[in-house]
Amino acid sequence: MKKSKITIWYLFLYLIVITIGCMTSNVFGKTIILTGPENGTYIRIGNDLKNICDSQINVISTQGSVDNIKQLIKEDRPWFAIIQYDTLKLMQSLSMANIDRLKMIYPLYDEEVHLLTTDSSGITRPSDLRGKIVSVGLPGSGTWVTASVVKSRIEGLWLDDFNSPTAALNALMAGQVHAMFCVAGSPVPAFSKLRNSSRPQIRFLELRSKNISDIYFPTVIPASTYPWQPNPVYTYNVRSVLVVRETKTGIESPLVKKMVQNITTYLPELKRQGHPKWQDIKTDNAKLFSWPYHPIARNELDLEN
Repeated sequence: MKKSKITIWYLFLYLIVITIGCMTSNVFGKTIILTGPENGTYIRIGNDLKNICDSQINVISTQGSVDNIKQLIKEDRPWFAIIQYDTLKLMQSLSMANIDRLKMIYPLYDEEVHLLTTDSSGITRPSDLRGKIVSVGLPGSGTWVTASVVKSRIEGLWLDDFNSPTAALNALMAGQVHAMFCVAGSPVPAFSKLRNSSRPQIRFLELRSKNISDIYFPTVIPASTYPWQPNPVYTYNVRSVLVVRETKTGIESPLVKKMVQNITTYLPELKRQGHPKWQDIKTDNAKLFSWPYHPIARNELDLEN
């Protein structure tokens, strides 16, 4: 009987050690950040965090904001993700399960709505897109969400084409689509690689509508942001944020603390060496969002008052 009790006791201790070991591997192992498509801004921001702040970060390429949210709410894992704020609010309005488990960590940057066409298309304004084929991003991406909102608000009667940014640009250059949306922080690398000599010639469609001004924020993409763009372009901003899945056990808390402290500490270096969009990131912008912050992030960002 005594031997049986000792065996049970050792088994109990073994299970405790295994449980602690699993929790420790989650907390002190690789930090997972869900980003976006290859060649996009999200994945470059994620790689900047890995290369400058923490080599233990594992940057995962995804289809974008909706895909990221679905992955975060599916499993009770301490994962981070970069998402568009409009997508987060949209999922909340649809009462998606576990959406309340997603907590803000850090305010990031504003992403510009890029609406592109070609000189040969004959399209000069968004209303000309009626009956045309327009690439609106992959279903589940932030671009797809924003393009869908814009389409419903401005009564855009175009035909949707679903493609990644790279495939959409190739289709636009090949004349297979008449225009394309891409929501990303400028400069977008794929667009920067195009030159004035590219044929057909790529150009912006300006986007101005009072029907979307209550959701998005007017902005201007400065002249010469891209080699083929001689003039400033009026469009809209979509805010992006860093979020985390708040787990039932709270094992994400040390990861959240480390993430916020790293970004704050290394922000000057991120601005010097990272994507140009780091220039727009300010800790003070944390107060602009109504979505709940993770308690650790609230404390680190001094948002208690």
